[in-house]
Amino acid sequence: MKPFQLFRPALFLILMSILLVPKTAKAKDKVSLEGDWILVGYHMHNGKRFLEVPVAEPSPGDTPERWRFRADGTFLHLMDNKLGFSGTYSVVPMAIPPQQASTVREGQSFLIVATDVVSTIPGIQRNAEYFHGIQKDDRIVLFYLGDSTNPKKPPSQGHTFRKSWKGGWTW
Repeated sequence: MKPFQLFRPALFLILMSILLVPKTAKAKDKVSLEGDWILVGYHMHNGKRFLEVPVAEPSPGDTPERWRFRADGTFLHLMDNKLGFSGTYSVVPMAIPPQQASTVREGQSFLIVATDVVSTIPGIQRNAEYFHGIQKDDRIVLFYLGDSTNPKKPPSQGHTFRKSWKGGWTW
């Protein structure tokens, strides 16, 4: 038997592990927002750092703020029972300032690019809106940036959402 034939299986395993590791790492790093998310708290800046402040349980008949991100790249963002937005979205990996992510340690940060945004208020339409976000497990924190990825003033508040595990906008 030739020496190369002895090492061929080992060489094959080494090459496959080198080729597969980056794919696995990339898949792990990908943020998936698909599903329904319900407001559970705010990230408020107290002048020194961000703190997470929980929201009170909504009263019967109240409509808490929520997002629905669909697999087809469309979304609904309902602020309450009278104000909502819809459009298309994409998620771009992007580091956010560490102080904004202080209460979601070791989460995956990203940028949401919302396009063709329309509102329940007649005449309100935006070409693009941006949100910094960070996701860990079943929660995301979103910071509204407005119509630019570099707002003149950094956001002083973020909204914490928890993913609905029942489907729809219920717990």
